[in-house]
Amino acid sequence: MPLSVLQAKSEGSNNTTGTTLAVSPTSATTAGSLLVALVTIVTGVGQVVSVTDSASQAWTVVASESFFDSNIGADVLTAVAYFADAASVTSVTATVGIGNTVGVFFYEVGSALTVSPLDQTGTAGTLSGTPSVSASGATSQADEIVFAALCSYDFGSAGDTLSQTGWTFDDSWNTTAYGYAGYELLSATGTPSCAPSGTSAGCYAGALATFKAASVSVAVNPVVMII
Repeated sequence: MPLSVLQAKSEGSNNTTGTTLAVSPTSATTAGSLLVALVTIVTGVGQVVSVTDSASQAWTVVASESFFDSNIGADVLTAVAYFADAASVTSVTATVGIGNTVGVFFYEVGSALTVSPLDQTGTAGTLSGTPSVSASGATSQADEIVFAALCSYDFGSAGDTLSQTGWTFDDSWNTTAYGYAGYELLSATGTPSCAPSGTSAGCYAGALATFKAASVSVAVNPVVMII
């Protein structure tokens, strides 16, 4: 079966007093799914992100980018984390070094490779520019899914709404957590990028990762010839 997003959920907090933010899926995830979390932060410098869940699974952070915004005296940061062939969970929690403005975007993916599904990653950041992020190389197979997160303090002031052909974005927390996340289901090899229209130029950080679909097994019935 092709890759599919089984469910998506996000939470955001502006000036949170703690160092964690949890998101609860609409329903308990299915055991064996690929779970992906994208985290956006606007806060003090020197951020570190870790992700776990209600099944106490320690996720792997595969792409992380931070950039110091001298206009506000704080870092903007994005990160992508995942857990493959996961146990069923009812919540996912991101822990950050300094609690402030945080967004967590959660996705459950079906039909992903259960062992080593990660293919390509990419990060980007600059003090002044139009937000975008690209993979560091071409995908190794046609059937993949790419996730990306973008974070900028300038998002919140403009209330941006992102748009890019093929992509599905979550902009629920653009004025609260100053972050966006999204995904695209791929059908051909190439070097994917997230460069949406409708964003405000400024200091930003972006992170991206692609994940492979499970291979499809085809059963072949033996043919017996009687001569």
